[in-house]
Amino acid sequence: MSLSKIFKGTLVLLLVSLFALNNSFALNHFVLTGTSSQNATVVVPTTANPRIGDSPLTAGDEIGVFDSDGNCWGAVVWNNANASITVYGFVQGDPDLGIPDEPGMPVGQLMKFRIWDNETDIEYTIVTATPTSGNLNYAHNKFSVLNNLKAELVPANPVITNPLNNAVGVPLSGNLTWNATDNTLSYDYTLSANADFSSPILNGIIQALQLLIQDYLMALHIIFVFVVKMPKVMEIILLLLGKQYYLP
Repeated sequence: MSLSKIFKGTLVLLLVSLFALNNSFALNHFVLTGTSSQNATVVVPTTANPRIGDSPLTAGDEIGVFDSDGNCWGAVVWNNANASITVYGFVQGDPDLGIPDEPGMPVGQLMKFRIWDNETDIEYTIVTATPTSGNLNYAHNKFSVLNNLKAELVPANPVITNPLNNAVGVPLSGNLTWNATDNTLSYDYTLSANADFSSPILNGIIQALQLLIQDYLMALHIIFVFVVKMPKVMEIILLLLGKQYYLP
């Protein structure tokens, strides 16, 4: 083995040892889907400025690494110091020898990051992670260092302005309106005949702050539900329950 390889291996071991000092805190939110005998390491130094919007992470927040199916293969508790995440990888077994597969991140798949805010109990799934070099595709024994980690803020819930919540007998001819929310480019809307949204009447995405209800939605007495929300945000903003009218 060459001297340069020895020095390189020693440097990597020293870096891992230094960062691993901050990984002894127990997770409170993220739960690993499983572990395996193979893994990669992702280092999150303080210089990567891990943050939610423009606010730095605080002690107790958590950073998780997920695959495209939403399985968590690595996580760490942030403690305002350099940290490293062990990401477990999938290992192919051998059925002929009775050796089962070991669960983990598929080789070659992009490692996706999530951040959990300990104070607000909000999990952010839209997270930008940038390595100092190369990419963040998983490989056994891979060593990556981030130079940027940012979770995008979830927009606040829009406030319905017309009609009011729990209004009854609202004519379905006119505009349904709501207030604008910061950092929002468009809104999902759904009008349904029941509260579980299993019988939608109208749905779509709109950039405006109002939805025109056509005159043909009239005449039948049913339960009517209206919801407006940001795309990819699952919270129901308003349930407008009451006797309403529409024609299919």
